[in-house]
This record gives sequence, structure tokens and C-alpha cells, in this order.
Amino acid sequence: MRTTLFLLAIAMLATGCNPCKEACRVESRQFETCLGDWGLEWIDLGATDRPDYRRSCVADVDVWLDGLPIEEQATERRSCQALVTDLRGETDCDAAWEALRDYGTVE
Repeated sequence: MRTTLFLLAIAMLATGCNPCKEACRVESRQFETCLGDWGLEWIDLGATDRPDYRRSCVADVDVWLDGLPIEEQATERRSCQALVTDLRGETDCDAAWEALRDYGTVE
């Protein structure tokens, strides 16, 4: 068991796990759960469905982060990680809406 966890941690470090790409995955799950509550549809997000949103989001994140200076990339990755933390496992659509609305704001 320890060996498996160790190897998983090494694999994540080697692949450079990008929290902004993880945010895309977590957002897409949250949207799938809450769009109806929010009175929205996938088309309102520029997508046809959850996989389409996720693919588009990940592609946009790559372009967006690559266009930022290195120091800003680190700041944005921290913001993405905070969003992932806020949304992961969230079942209250109002709380999810607040997390998405507040994403990237400086406190």
C-alpha cells in the first residue's frame, strides 16, 4: 500500500499536475450538478455538454497560462488550487456559485 501511494505521488510530480486543469474537471462536475438550479444550460458556458466544456477549458488554460509571466503562473495555479478545494465535494449549489464567483479575488 505504501509503495503504491509513493509511486502515485511520484507520478503526479513527474507529470506536473496542473491545478488549473484539475479545476476544469471539478468545475465541469459542479456545472453538471448545478446548471439547472442556476437556470443555465451548457450552451450558456459555450459548450454542448460536460466533456466538451472540460476539453475546451483545459485547452484554454494551457494557452492562458503559457501567456503569463512565470511569477503570475504560480499565482494563478494557487488560485486554481483554492477553487478546486472550494468546489471538490460541494453539494450546495449556492455555495458553489459563490466559490466560482469569487475565484481569483484577492482577500
